Parts: sequence; structure tokens; C-alpha cells
Amino acid sequence: MLRSKGLYLRQHGRDSTEAFARAAECFERAAADPTYLFAQVNQVDLYTDLAESDFQRGVDPEPHVRKALRAADRALGIDPGFYSALNAAADAALLQTEYLLRRGGDPRPLLERALEYLERSRRANPDYGRTWFRFARVRHLSALLALREGGDAGARLDEGRLALEQALRLDARCVECHVVGAQLEEVAAAWAARRGLPGLPHLQRALAEARRAVALFSYGEAHQELARVYWLLARAQPPARAGSFVKEGG
Repeated sequence: MLRSKGLYLRQHGRDSTEAFARAAECFERAAADPTYLFAQVNQVDLYTDLAESDFQRGVDPEPHVRKALRAADRALGIDPGFYSALNAAADAALLQTEYLLRRGGDPRPLLERALEYLERSRRANPDYGRTWFRFARVRHLSALLALREGGDAGARLDEGRLALEQALRLDARCVECHVVGAQLEEVAAAWAARRGLPGLPHLQRALAEARRAVALFSYGEAHQELARVYWLLARAQPPARAGSFVKEGG
């Protein structure tokens, strides 16, 4: 209940710190029994939530990521194929990956760890759509890393799109899939520009994806992504046309 309250508050742009902290106290008491699988899994989810709250505030999520991964190790020691725990652990690793990417750090070990969790989840349950959504997140961050290092982002972008197709086939109402779809197209636009190709078609696809996300569920991250796409479109236009995109994004 307290975790759900924290998620609701965060999705609506409000302070979730107290709700998550109280939930952590409850989950820690339940997890005192090392054989209680769901108590360990709840801790993975909650510490990942706390890590995401840190990340959104610009705070290094590493302390909560570390706790989430330790809880995942405990849960997977009880049931190595528990795909919910594998996905939550991948989420935690991907948060730290993105944080390091934004600050010029080396995200490879955590990116590889997230991929390992997801491969295990896919083997345990290939029809769980969220695993494929997170595969797409891995490819998105891998493409960003390739861009940063002057490498080839194309194959990673293609793999990300294919993973999203599979995720949406299994769960047509996956709103986060459209957010990541927009992010993939943003990277594709940058990758095209680096090669002297037009990036505008990719940004137009990003806009369509972001609009789909908002239409499915009008929550903070979807609106942020939509605003970001409008900003990128404004930058890509001649000055006389940029104003309309700035107005839409505002």
C-alpha cells in the first residue's frame, strides 16, 4: 500500500520520499526471514523505486541500486528463474547505467549485468512483455554509448525497435514502450545527422511515439518525453518555423 502510494505520488510529480521510506521499513521487517521469496522481491522493487527517485532528482542512485541488486541476489538464491525479480534487478542496473552515461562514466559492467538478468528472464518466460521492453532500454542505452564513443549505433537501434515490437505484441498498452520508442528515434536522428543524413523523419516518428504514450496514460514521464521531442523538432527547424514547435512543447 505504501509503495503504491509512493508510485502514485511520483507519477504525479509529488514528493514520494516519505511513502517509500515507510514502505522500506515494512519490507525490511518482512525480509528478516531469508526464505520468504516475496519479501526479498518486494525489496528489489522498492529499492529500485528509491533509486529512480534519486535519479529523477539528479542524485547518484548507486546506494539504492546496490541494495536492490543485493536483494535480487537473495531472491534469486531462492528461485533462480523468478522473472519478476530478474526484471526489477535489470531496472536497477539500467538506472545506474543511464546515470553514468549522462556523467561520462563507464556504464558497460552494469549494462552487461542488466542484459544478463534479461536473458535469464527471457529463458524463464519468453512471453513476459516487460522483459522485451527492458531489452529495448538496453539497446537504447547501448546506442547512446556508441554515439558518445563515435561508434556505429545503427544495429543497436534496429535491435531496440525489434524488441519493442515484441513487447507491444505481448502487451499492446505498454505506455513506456512508446516513450522508449521515441527515445530510440531521437538517437536515430542524432546518428543520421552524424552521417550527413536528414534526422527530421526520425524526429517525426519520435513525436508520433510520444503522442501515443500520452494518449495511453497521461503521466509525467510521457509528457516530459513529448516536450523533449518538440524541443528537438524546434532546433531542427529554420528560425521562422521553430516557434510553433516551442509553443506546442510548452
